[in-house]
Amino acid sequence: MLRLKFAVITCPERGFAIELHAPDENPSTFREFLTEHGNGVHHIGFQVGAARDAVVDELAGLGYPVRNLGHYPGGSWTVVDSEADLGVNLNIKPVA
Repeated sequence: MLRLKFAVITCPERGFAIELHAPDENPSTFREFLTEHGNGVHHIGFQVGAARDAVVDELAGLGYPVRNLGHYPGGSWTVVDSEADLGVNLNIKPVA
């Protein structure tokens, strides 16, 4: 089970949030990124509402597979592996 400490800074007036993650030692996309690259930007997130599944499917069709899925109280995330091409992963979220 992934244990992840995180802090969220939101700016609703500008429509963005910054998340700071600190993964535990268990295997995860966050731990892998930290081990390989050190501190840095793991992903850029996009809130796409009900289109999440369609967006994830389209990205998979373009060669960007799902790395992992996660749920937290009130939401979820889907991390898509785009790191090799974009330098970061994509986080496709149905809601903020």
